[in-house]
Amino acid sequence: MSAALTYRLYKPADFEAIFRLWDEFSGWGGISEQQFKQWYLETPNGCSIIVVAVNNDNRVVGQTVFIPSKLYAHGRYMNSYRISAPILDNTVRQKDLKFTFAHPAFAMFNYGLTVAKEKGFEVVYFFPAYAWTGVLKHVSSIVQTTYACFAISLNKPETFIDDPKKVSVKTASAFNEEYDQLWKDCISNFPINYSVIRDAKQLAWKLADEVVFEIRQVETQQLKGYIAVKKKTGLIVDMLARTKEDLKENFAVFIRAIHDLNPQKILVEWKEIKGMQSPLFQFVLQNIKFNLPKYNFAFGYISLNGTDHEDLNHPDNWYLMPSD
Repeated sequence: MSAALTYRLYKPADFEAIFRLWDEFSGWGGISEQQFKQWYLETPNGCSIIVVAVNNDNRVVGQTVFIPSKLYAHGRYMNSYRISAPILDNTVRQKDLKFTFAHPAFAMFNYGLTVAKEKGFEVVYFFPAYAWTGVLKHVSSIVQTTYACFAISLNKPETFIDDPKKVSVKTASAFNEEYDQLWKDCISNFPINYSVIRDAKQLAWKLADEVVFEIRQVETQQLKGYIAVKKKTGLIVDMLARTKEDLKENFAVFIRAIHDLNPQKILVEWKEIKGMQSPLFQFVLQNIKFNLPKYNFAFGYISLNGTDHEDLNHPDNWYLMPSD
């Protein structure tokens, strides 16, 4: 099937075809030209690698994107890409994933990897659909793992702590130098082995469409951390605090505050808060009752320069959140 297709980088003239792919085949709905620019062309870390698949009629029938990011790694910074889920026209989809390397999604993936290596990037990472993990395990260069989904009911009193007096929770209005300092303190105090950078500029870009809550000390108004939630689903997509203990305390306070704030101060009403149960969240959830829905997250990465970075060889050593 992929032999009938060719692969190349995106050109501005392709946008109408990309718009059609999103609208008809993405499952997420359409994308505007402004969104396309903001998400892929004008990111805080530069322009993405956008790979398209083209059929014999010169029609764009597939797209995948390598979005640039900065990865903090044991005190230094690495250039990396997050790979987005591919979008394929129905005419080139394959239902049987056993034919892995004949699949157009893999062909676009490999094309993008080649370009990323040529640009000198060190790591690519991705959050694939769980159904793909069985196929990806056959690609020797990919290191991957899976995490369960947790859900915390907002209707059961036993999930709430007593009303906190020393901290406040409110929706964030802007990302500023306080968030830059929070990130600096975090990487000094945790410590963090590997993490996508979470400075103010990066947060303003990646969390623009989410509901973000600030946790502050009441007396000093010092920023203790933030928690970002996807508006439609109640999924926690990001959170940060100065220390691991602060993260645990902030989350417990947040669960209580969401019960009080909802629906008075935000526009949606969540019945539960969900998240990815990484090792970090296993610590955060120690004293909170939750259940496990039938859903799993997957995460994987590839080291492009062949360097066996200390601790990089297991994803559990990453500070991971779904928005990364």
